[in-house]
Amino acid sequence: MNFLRSIFLAITMIVSTGSAADKPKDSTSMTLNLSNQQLSNVPEEVFSHSSLEELWLDDNQIRELPNAIAELTALKRLSIYKNQLSVFPKMLLQMATLERINASQNRLESIPAEIKNLANLQVLDLNYNELRCLPDELGELHNLRFLYLASNHLSILPQTLQNLKSLAYLNITHNGINALQEWIGEWNNLVELRMQNNNVSSFPDSIGNLKQLKELYAMNNQICVLPQSIGCLESLRKFMLENNQLTTLPHSIGYLESLTDLDLRTNNLHSIPETIGNL
Repeated sequence: MNFLRSIFLAITMIVSTGSAADKPKDSTSMTLNLSNQQLSNVPEEVFSHSSLEELWLDDNQIRELPNAIAELTALKRLSIYKNQLSVFPKMLLQMATLERINASQNRLESIPAEIKNLANLQVLDLNYNELRCLPDELGELHNLRFLYLASNHLSILPQTLQNLKSLAYLNITHNGINALQEWIGEWNNLVELRMQNNNVSSFPDSIGNLKQLKELYAMNNQICVLPQSIGCLESLRKFMLENNQLTTLPHSIGYLESLTDLDLRTNNLHSIPETIGNL
């Protein structure tokens, strides 16, 4: 009983912020944080607040979300990090208002094709799950800007991801990915790529198309050669290549005029091109 009272006190405090003249009663923005409460279920009372926009359920013992969560028709941000979900909650796929989902550190084994229904989704965090493949339909999330897939069991990315034209950040670290395909050159707005701790042996020539890329983390792979097109990354500031299999560097690496950090430790370099003096 005391716990439920604390929930409603939290909601009341948020709703009462500001005067009635500041905003209409029905448009009050609400945030509710129920993280680290040892919850195994979401309290039913939560679902009566249809104006709730942000819900945090992190670090609990929740195994599934009830269908009633779909009644939160204004919900934009949901975080259910560090719980015990093994199946992606299908009722979320009906909630077109969602802009951010953090479902990291669960036990998810797959993502349903209906993920494409979340047309407004901008951030999807699936780090630290049990994913072995991704649905092709993930490529239909045209507003997606941040995609976190670290520490899963992925060996390949579906080609449909080339359609994620708004993608600015991708994290695929700690998987079993052995190759990047030519189509990654379609990510014209990509700013940061984290791909360390995989089995990638080379970059495709199309890597040079990523004109907005500022940070590229590729440590702990099997990279043995860099394409000449790497020199076309005019915005690149950080290029982390520690612990790979490089023996030489392309002359074009000296064309990376924005570069401030280049890590080549623990490779097999026999020489470096004179152009590196331009950096």
